[in-house]
Amino acid sequence: MISKKYRQLLLYITLALGSVIFILPLVWMLRSALMDASQIFIVPAIWIPEPVRFDNFQTALNTVPFGKYFFNTLIIVFGNVTGAVLTSALCAYSFSRLQWRGRNFFFGLLMTGLMLPYAVTLIPTFLGWQMVVEPNSYLPLILPAWV
Repeated sequence: MISKKYRQLLLYITLALGSVIFILPLVWMLRSALMDASQIFIVPAIWIPEPVRFDNFQTALNTVPFGKYFFNTLIIVFGNVTGAVLTSALCAYSFSRLQWRGRNFFFGLLMTGLMLPYAVTLIPTFLGWQMVVEPNSYLPLILPAWV
């Protein structure tokens, strides 16, 4: 039997190796952001950029309308989070605290719908929303969280 000290040491070594594996893509992304595009995929890999190019960030922000994209994301995320929190709280309260006829059937129906992969419902959802609202609006992205 392994003593407690060795088990703890083995645990720490495993956690340290796991953290290195999970942090490596972040380090790769940061070093690539500070390099010239021609240096990114050189073999063997260069881990410290030479020269360091901070102007890559300014170029990336000026190439696309970053402010517009950020604002669009805020609108969609705020609408989805608000809708999901409110409707989930109401649904959870109804299923957990209230007694009503057909509750188990509708709970099973809800669970079945949640188990469907997103890819299965993507095209029918798109076609349904295309008939209901204007395609170039935020409503098809926000309203499903509210209903």
